[in-house]
Amino acid sequence: MSTVRGVLSPHLNSQSTEFSSKQTLLYGVLEGMMDGILVITAQGRLKYANQSAQEICQLLTTSRSNLPSQIWRICVALLETQQLFPEQIFILEDEIHAEQAHNLRVRVRRIECEGNEVCLLVTIENRDRNNQSAALAEARRYGLTSRETEVWLLRRTSLSYKAIAAKLHIAIDTVKKHIKNIHVKQQGATWREPQ
Repeated sequence: MSTVRGVLSPHLNSQSTEFSSKQTLLYGVLEGMMDGILVITAQGRLKYANQSAQEICQLLTTSRSNLPSQIWRICVALLETQQLFPEQIFILEDEIHAEQAHNLRVRVRRIECEGNEVCLLVTIENRDRNNQSAALAEARRYGLTSRETEVWLLRRTSLSYKAIAAKLHIAIDTVKKHIKNIHVKQQGATWREPQ
């Protein structure tokens, strides 16, 4: 895999200090993102993958060098659409549901890399991880107890009351009580927030 410099900043002079600091900043931003970021050539060659994308790709494929077929399929669809309508800009989005890889939302758009090479920018969102982060933030905002937080995390993944009860080894009525308390705390937080 090549560095960010060669892929995303071809027009900057690599000799300048300004470039070096911009490159470092850009690299830090890309590596720090929760979403996976891939830059792929139109021929399917991987030019860049941040840490999150590498982890997701490892879950989806057994080969370290191959791009997962589920992601490449979306890329091919974008390339074909772009050939039919070359003057328009498209962003294709799809979801991948794989047991080992959770629920993923994949977005693909065309970008130009160095030397006007056509590349694809692929963003991979781990929806399960994002939902969990949102649920934890809500738990703090609403002042939920640790047990209410456990129930809320599971409820945000669309589990039924029965499934939550089984997972936490508690009665369904207890789950209902916790959900009711959570909704009361949500409403209280909504009333306290300035409009």
